Amino acid sequence: MNKAALTELPEKRDNLHVGMSSVKPGTGELVAMYGGPDYLKNQLNWATLKARPGSSFKPFALAAALQDGKSIYDTLQGDSPIEIQGQKLKNEFNRDYGDVDLLKATEQSINTAFYDLVDNQMDNGPDKLVNAAEAAGIPKTKALEVGRHNPSTVLGPDPYASPIDMANAYATFAADGKYTPLHTIKSVTGPDGKVLWSADKNLAKPKQVFDQNIARMVNYVLQDVVKNGTGVDAQQLDRAVAGKTGTAGGVAVEHRKANAACDGCKDGADTLTSWWTGYTPQLSTSVLYRAGKTGESDLDPYSDAKAFFGGGWPLKTWLAFMDPALSGQPDEPFAEPDEGEIKDSPTPTYTPTPTYTPSAPPSQPTTPTQNTPTNTPTRTPTKTKPTKPGGWPTLPTGAPTATTPPSTP
Repeated sequence: MNKAALTELPEKRDNLHVGMSSVKPGTGELVAMYGGPDYLKNQLNWATLKARPGSSFKPFALAAALQDGKSIYDTLQGDSPIEIQGQKLKNEFNRDYGDVDLLKATEQSINTAFYDLVDNQMDNGPDKLVNAAEAAGIPKTKALEVGRHNPSTVLGPDPYASPIDMANAYATFAADGKYTPLHTIKSVTGPDGKVLWSADKNLAKPKQVFDQNIARMVNYVLQDVVKNGTGVDAQQLDRAVAGKTGTAGGVAVEHRKANAACDGCKDGADTLTSWWTGYTPQLSTSVLYRAGKTGESDLDPYSDAKAFFGGGWPLKTWLAFMDPALSGQPDEPFAEPDEGEIKDSPTPTYTPTPTYTPSAPPSQPTTPTQNTPTNTPTRTPTKTKPTKPGGWPTLPTGAPTATTPPSTP
């Protein structure tokens, strides 16, 4: 993992940080972790620090929707913008996709479709989303609990998760819906050779937190992200892979003073985090890129693309680790979900859901973060730069200040 994190990087690397972790599905074993190259230069562990997951949170919305009785062929609004609780939320470049089903929405990471799913098509959708995320293994935090009432929770706008959290949560899907607590010690042996402690005997056993078929449906959809969507480059691993990109926008620490002076004109203009979390039946690995002393600087200058996409360098770094890590292991397929649930359905017709407009804005709204594909055939994921909703209070980002390091678990 050190080799991948130190070599598969952009040419510009000053103040660029990589956090990586890898978990074995079904056992909770943390098999590898990379938190930075030099503790003397930077004492922050980028593998354990929490960060905005962006669209990496969408698989938990997918799982919550399936638990709610939704189908991957249910029709959602892909056009932009969509109005949710008085906020107009957009896709990248305000792009319209037309009527899309949940499978396509996940494949292409269509933000408006997920807002429609969670906030319109599901009763208490954000609450069910948070329940699914916590069940999968995302630790309960104050920011995550606030998300139970926020319309933008589906894109994880606040610092909800670390690479370790994400790797273990995705491992729950890989393990047919069984969550296993994370651990780093397998056993302790005394000088006489007697086993004093072992994970098998002393740690909690795997818990079935999602129905097996729901987990398999999530795996099925996230494999489609690799076959046809924003994670297409993961096909280079040449084995069954599922995963999701994530790119969270916001205002970089170096731009916050100017943003305050212009009344939020730079909201969402910068890329603060960029993720690729991908897994096979044997290994779940999450890669996060951040920039700056506290990880709150803009990533975009490190990329020649329009933004620092999760399907770019994070996925490249992931490949550099996963290829040798899985060398010699069999190419295991994911178990298929029930056949009747993955058959193609007729092209649906979308009927908009009436929008609820509250009499007063929520007490703690959050800035939506976006990650959708461009209009090019390469399906490169992109980052939406949201506009500030008129009439709403200043939206908190959950970000630390320039002098405060990011929160730790």
